[in-house]
Amino acid sequence: FPSHDNPEKKEYKGMLTAVLPDTHIVNHSLNHVNTVTSRLSSSNPNLQNTPNNWCRRLFIPRYEELWEADYKGIELMIWACLAQDSKLIEAFKTGDPHTSTAQDIFGKKTVSHEERFIGKTLNYTIVNGGGAARIARVVGVSVQEAYVWFRKFWRAHPTGQDFWTPVS
Repeated sequence: FPSHDNPEKKEYKGMLTAVLPDTHIVNHSLNHVNTVTSRLSSSNPNLQNTPNNWCRRLFIPRYEELWEADYKGIELMIWACLAQDSKLIEAFKTGDPHTSTAQDIFGKKTVSHEERFIGKTLNYTIVNGGGAARIARVVGVSVQEAYVWFRKFWRAHPTGQDFWTPVS
């Protein structure tokens, strides 16, 4: 059991209170419409933030297997397929789409962690309908600088513009 000052203890307590006493099953809510980004979220308890090692061992499968699904990037994959964005599809197949976007934006083969974060921010913000102002707020740069990155993104992924609707 984690120590008193362990920040994961709050998540652990949340999971314990969600266990149904008669079945010993954790029921939670999977939300698909109440997030700002339109991404899936989990609540009551939040199983997306389950601490990796000790807490996951508490989950005992009802049958012989326990499956864990990671949908990370699924909306970006769907968008790449719908837009027939061969560059982004190839990035998913061979490596990391966020690094690929950062390489396009910064015009270099090797990017830093911060530049990769900017690539990731561009990917998700743009795919979810955000523009330069949103990118600027998230990354902490001027709207003008974010707009330059925004335009570079579209130059690298021109087929996606048919599937993009700005958020008002």
